[in-house]
Amino acid sequence: MSTYRGAPKAAQLSAYYAPIQAAAGFGVTWRRFVSATTGNQDVGQGDTWHYVERRATALFSSAINYEDRRPGGVVFGGGWHVLTPTEPSPRDEFVWRGETYNIEGEPLRSPVSTQWVTPVKRAE
Repeated sequence: MSTYRGAPKAAQLSAYYAPIQAAAGFGVTWRRFVSATTGNQDVGQGDTWHYVERRATALFSSAINYEDRRPGGVVFGGGWHVLTPTEPSPRDEFVWRGETYNIEGEPLRSPVSTQWVTPVKRAE
């Protein structure tokens, strides 16, 4: 057991996430943005984004800031936080349980490990 003295030991704490990520993480398809091509509006072609897809394991948690108190109770707005070992780019997408989730904000490094916490929201 490590003792906490001032600054967190990121490498040691990050090692604790490995078995948690393997056991509790969900299998997702991580669509990493590669490039884009512009369309031609004259012939009805829109912009096209190109992705590289790979399987990954990610932890999902509900985002507290997406909950809204209404007269009928608390309404969940569909926002999630995704915990990944590498930083996603702003145009990346996650496909989880058949639904696509877009990145909604800036990925932040977890203060106690080397994991990245990214807010995502279901694509419409």
